[in-house]
Amino acid sequence: MSHNEFDWIENIYNNINKSLIDNAIDILFKNMNDYFCNGEFEIADEALNIIDINKLDSNLVIGVLSITFAARNHLKNRDAFYKNAVRYYLKRKESKDRIRRLLVGLR
Repeated sequence: MSHNEFDWIENIYNNINKSLIDNAIDILFKNMNDYFCNGEFEIADEALNIIDINKLDSNLVIGVLSITFAARNHLKNRDAFYKNAVRYYLKRKESKDRIRRLLVGLR
């Protein structure tokens, strides 16, 4: 795995900072989908470990959980990311009921 393997994650943060949320989602989905299509679950799992949830927009948190849902049994770090997502929304003063609605079907 090259040092630049995860440069796309920084690119996501940069797009979020510029309010280019659709671009950030496209980058996330393209890279994770490429890993899954190539059977590179360990690399995708490492990406989950590297992504700083606190640098994400709410849409990207849901995006990460959505794009990784089908591969969840191959991703050791996904459960921790899900738990961090719950904390992310609690920190933003979302009600437990709203969090449940946001994350329904993404466990």
